[in-house]
Amino acid sequence: EERKIRIDFEYQDFNSEDEKTTEEENSICLKTTLEQYIKLACDEKEALILKKIYFESYQQQEIAKEMGVCRQRVNAIVKRSLQKLRRVFYENHYHTGRKR
Repeated sequence: EERKIRIDFEYQDFNSEDEKTTEEENSICLKTTLEQYIKLACDEKEALILKKIYFESYQQQEIAKEMGVCRQRVNAIVKRSLQKLRRVFYENHYHTGRKR
């Protein structure tokens, strides 16, 4: 049974008073931000796996087959990568000492 792991982050509205961004633009901005954090936190293999799962809707089994490993190995890589991603996000987001 696969367990979903949530990535918590604070949404920041990038709209200016003069122009409203569309939902699509916000989605692109969020994706770009997540890609930057993935690049900071993960090695190349981890980043590829996260992008395939979260941006390209691959199943872990499909990735495992492509990589020639078992699904459990992919699952372990995903869990480790998300932990690293959370840590880097937290360190970058809260580096000012600001608390929620």
